[in-house]
Amino acid sequence: MDVEMIFMSVTLTIKQVPERIAQKLRARAAASHRSLQGELMLILHEAVAEPPGAAEPQSPSYQVKRVTLDARLAAAYDKITGGA
Repeated sequence: MDVEMIFMSVTLTIKQVPERIAQKLRARAAASHRSLQGELMLILHEAVAEPPGAAEPQSPSYQVKRVTLDARLAAAYDKITGGA
């Protein structure tokens, strides 16, 4: 296999980016003294550098509240029944 083929760059195109998002990306790039291209490249590098699952959202907050509520109910039950 040709070594140059391994390192060949690819052009990616994102169509129909909402203007609000484009403006935020331009502002982020300007604040970091980078071009929009440089900022997007940094974002892509960071996205693929994360370990698998790191970008996954946390469990929904309702589950945390449910656990908290269950603990409170258990404590109240223990108080009523004397811990039996």
